[in-house]
Parts: sequence; structure tokens; C-alpha cells
Amino acid sequence: MKRLLYSFAAILAGLVAGALITASPAHADSFSTPDKQKHFAVSAALGAGASAITDSDNAAVALALVPGLAKELYDSRSGGTGFSWRDMVANAAGAYLGVKLGGLIIRPRFVGVSIPLR
Repeated sequence: MKRLLYSFAAILAGLVAGALITASPAHADSFSTPDKQKHFAVSAALGAGASAITDSDNAAVALALVPGLAKELYDSRSGGTGFSWRDMVANAAGAYLGVKLGGLIIRPRFVGVSIPLR
């Protein structure tokens, strides 16, 4: 399990580093575009849903990132718009927030609060 956590942390660090590297004017891909908002919102919804099917936040975030990564790999094909690290950062942020909020709603016992549902 620790190995999965370290792998996930390394992937997230790589995504952030990639976003910082491509932040030059040659890559004018702003974080404030509607496209990034869509990536964030869809990944947040997927993260909330993934938190319902697993008790592991790491696994839920990984599950929520798969469609966004697949979309970026599709974009990187010949004739596509290209792989966007900033899209992946928006995906990662949305997935993380969705998992955390989903966990609060679906699994409140994991934040130190136990709510009887009877």
C-alpha cells in the first residue's frame, strides 16, 4: 500500500512539474479557461463517485484520473490538440477535491464524525 501511495505522489509531482515547465508564453494554455473548469468539474464528479466504491482515497483519486489521462493521451495523437499538463493538473485537483468531499458525504466516519443513519 505504501508503494501505491509513493507512486501516486511521484505521479502528482510529475504533473505539477510538467505544468510549471510548460508555463512559458509558448504554451499559452491558461488555467482560467472553460476547458480547465470542465476538466476540474468532471474529475471532481468522478472522484466523488469513486469514493463511494472504495475506502481508499488514493485508489479513488487514481480511478478518477483515468478518464482524464485517457482523454489527454487521445489528444496527443497525430492531428490532436496535444497533451496538456495543465489539463492534467485540473484533473488531479478536481479528482482530489471530489474524493475528499465525496468521503465527507458518503463516508463521514473517516473524518472523526460518526453519524448514525437509522
